[in-house]
Amino acid sequence: MSDAATGGTVPVPASAGEALAMTRAGMAFLAASDAADMPAGVLGEILEALEQVGATGAAAHGRLLAAFDAMDGAYEWGQRTWRSWAVNH
Repeated sequence: MSDAATGGTVPVPASAGEALAMTRAGMAFLAASDAADMPAGVLGEILEALEQVGATGAAAHGRLLAAFDAMDGAYEWGQRTWRSWAVNH
């Protein structure tokens, strides 16, 4: 992937909160960007990276949800199951 699509070197987050903040900031940047002004090659690289991010996000979501469920995390949020927690949050 080119520097135009990746932005160069990105720091490694120091915490889950920092990782989420970086993710939100990056997605907000892409959502606000003027895609019509980008070359097709850059758009293709971004779309390819978003597919990879989606797959990685799904894997992370599964692992985190399994841990949340195993420790009955929904109870701490006033819910009986992770499914009811997900619907209400």
